[in-house]
Amino acid sequence: MKKFFLLLMAVTTFNANAALISLATDKAIYNVGDTVTVTVSISGLFNNSVQTLMSAYSTAFSFDNRVLQFIDNSIESLMPFGTQAIPTFPGGPTFPPELFSGRVEGTAIFAESAGALGSTAPQQGQSGVSLYRAQFLATSFGIDISPFTFLQNQFVDAAVGPLSPKTATPATASFTIAQVPAPGTFALSLLALGGMVFARKRAKS
Repeated sequence: MKKFFLLLMAVTTFNANAALISLATDKAIYNVGDTVTVTVSISGLFNNSVQTLMSAYSTAFSFDNRVLQFIDNSIESLMPFGTQAIPTFPGGPTFPPELFSGRVEGTAIFAESAGALGSTAPQQGQSGVSLYRAQFLATSFGIDISPFTFLQNQFVDAAVGPLSPKTATPATASFTIAQVPAPGTFALSLLALGGMVFARKRAKS
């Protein structure tokens, strides 16, 4: 009986964590001063050919401010809940398909979103959807750095409702911030030659 209970617990845990929330960067190598664009997505929404449709999510991740600087007002929803306003009834008022909130507090990015009734239609047949993106400035040199950590990674199964949020398994990205490339040898040679010519002309005059 105990083995059966443990097996049941393992299956339940696997199903609850089937979804994967990931943070990906647009490049693997940046230079100091480059813009780093990160996209937060959720995948693994199919389980035995049955799709999970999200009606809301609540996420947060921290970033290392020793190597990255958040770019103000850069958090942008990628509209996983549709792009069309939804009317309450014909001729009645319309509501946005998504209520999105993105903010930064210290070194943490918070993003929450909830979709209006029926706004999960664009997710149909999709095994994964992009949630939002944010941008940072690369400020310091680093090799194979992993500056992000998920602090919160919950979503709402539209079929279950907000009283039973699910937790997605988190995954983040690593990348390299290279030093700004030095001027080429040829350019330095031209600069030195120009300086010598200038110094000679000045000495003659």
